[in-house]
Amino acid sequence: MPSVEITDYQLTATLENLQDLNAEYIEFHVYQDNGHLFAWSKKPHVKIVTYHASFTCTIDPGHEYKVQARAWRGEEHSDWS
Repeated sequence: MPSVEITDYQLTATLENLQDLNAEYIEFHVYQDNGHLFAWSKKPHVKIVTYHASFTCTIDPGHEYKVQARAWRGEEHSDWS
């Protein structure tokens, strides 16, 4: 599961300790109010660097947000977190 931090209308989702993950990229989706896909990482998604990947987007006040992530290697991907 990604850790999520919100500061000054900036949502940052982070995955750490990815050394055992056989992947190149992480795809992030941010949902607003339990359903609307609000933001996402564009292909080729977020490259894993030093076992770490993070995604930041600007959010609107007054809403709830959920984040999910999945790993990619080539054209194959994992299940969503």
